[in-house]
Amino acid sequence: MRKIFLIIICIILILIIIAISIIGNYFYNLALNPLSPKTIVLGNDNKTEQEELEQLENEAWLEEHSKSVIISSYDNLKLHSFELKNSEESNKWVIVIHGYTSKAKDMVNSIRSF
Repeated sequence: MRKIFLIIICIILILIIIAISIIGNYFYNLALNPLSPKTIVLGNDNKTEQEELEQLENEAWLEEHSKSVIISSYDNLKLHSFELKNSEESNKWVIVIHGYTSKAKDMVNSIRSF
């Protein structure tokens, strides 16, 4: 009886370890692996014609009103930013940061409001 109980406990522990490994691998791919697709969580990237037009207008506005700044990080990654100055003199700053799977050009609508 004791051997059966020990075997059942070992099988349950092995199944738990396998489940944790599969779940951990899923979240690693979702959050950290840049080569894995994110469409499962983020949805499809199909844009309507109106959204495509708005995106092109925003990108043109950003190119016209910004200065591109590139710096290197301590681990030699190139960090790219856009500097936009307000037409009115001010000591106030706004730092707009995009998400992990996004890009700066997706933030133009937020930037324009300042």
